[in-house]
Amino acid sequence: MNVNILLDRLEKVRNSSRDRWVACCPAHQDKSPSLQISQVNDRILIHCFAGCGAIDVLESVGLDFSAICPDNIGQYKPIMVKQEDEIFINVYMAKRSNGEIPNEAEKLKYKRLVSR
Repeated sequence: MNVNILLDRLEKVRNSSRDRWVACCPAHQDKSPSLQISQVNDRILIHCFAGCGAIDVLESVGLDFSAICPDNIGQYKPIMVKQEDEIFINVYMAKRSNGEIPNEAEKLKYKRLVSR
């Protein structure tokens, strides 16, 4: 899986932390970065804070899921993630990036969410 295939097609890309980037969302008229791209284990997470879906983002740059995870095509299906779960994952990853150690309940919830 190569996150660079997606990053190369986005505008105003910058690295925000280890394995996490922000960019302008191509699925809507975005003047300042509202798109977050993260690589977590063997997955690429795409989140637009304006509400665009991952499929919309990929299609806007001429890609589909097979372009960012060709080794796993057919293995994973796009899933709808509750907004509060996305927020939890983002906060969890930000805490880890800042050197904070999550408690056991947070670790279990994180593992459950990313294993879907």
